[in-house]
Amino acid sequence: MEKVFQRTHQAYLVGPWAIMKLALLGYYVQIYTNILGKSKTINYVDLFAGPGVDQIKGTKFVIMGSPLLAQRAPRRNHFTNLALCELNNDYAQALRTILPGSRVIDKDINEEGLDQLQEFLNSHRGHSLVFADPEGLDLKFGTLIQIFGLTYCDVLINYQPTSLNRVLGQVAQNPRMADPLTSYFGTPAWKVGGDGDQLLELYCSQIKKFRDNVVAVKVQGTRLFHYYIILATRKIKREETEQEEWVKSFQRAKERVERVDSQTARSFLEIVTGSQTFFDFGES
Repeated sequence: MEKVFQRTHQAYLVGPWAIMKLALLGYYVQIYTNILGKSKTINYVDLFAGPGVDQIKGTKFVIMGSPLLAQRAPRRNHFTNLALCELNNDYAQALRTILPGSRVIDKDINEEGLDQLQEFLNSHRGHSLVFADPEGLDLKFGTLIQIFGLTYCDVLINYQPTSLNRVLGQVAQNPRMADPLTSYFGTPAWKVGGDGDQLLELYCSQIKKFRDNVVAVKVQGTRLFHYYIILATRKIKREETEQEEWVKSFQRAKERVERVDSQTARSFLEIVTGSQTFFDFGES
């Protein structure tokens, strides 16, 4: 991975707990591509792709970011197309360098970037796995609704209660901060009260209007920091036993990840930097 980094000199700084987020993504990528690899077209869509390489804060370790993980994690069937959305020009150029076969969209995913993504998916119809890892409240719920309608997709979303708490704390002094919260949740119902963790239920209930299966995995960082990875899938038909099994597999992964703290995540650095693969949760 160091050789990849030397080609662009672009890396996104993350804490060691980000490894668990990537582990969940890599795990689900493999399940998804194993089952849907028989399909004519399977797309990977990354709404906040970054430069493709992550650097662990306080170390010199560089590891695969989500776009490279999506390309390399599948053991048998690979994604037909990668659609990578990244507003930062330097990061977008880095993606074009290390993943030249991908479609890089360097516009705001809530605005012009969404139009470009729609155009791409309309010309590459099939199944899509969408990964949304925004900073704070950067993903508007209206954008998420359109993505649910754009493609036959499963979605993984990073929900960050710490970022929400920061904005919630500003609303009393600056009422205009209410608008980003309403855009994020897609409803003013957040005003009823609660902190970022308590409002997770509201966010998931909003998603359930568009996807029947919604699973939230808590990833613990430092003592005061954690986030949730939310999996949203479509309704499972009774005969689709394979899809039912992949949701159960994600539930088992949830149980294991939620037992991991930041110290344990640090110990995984050797695994990640050595093999450059995702974590094996013991599933066949």
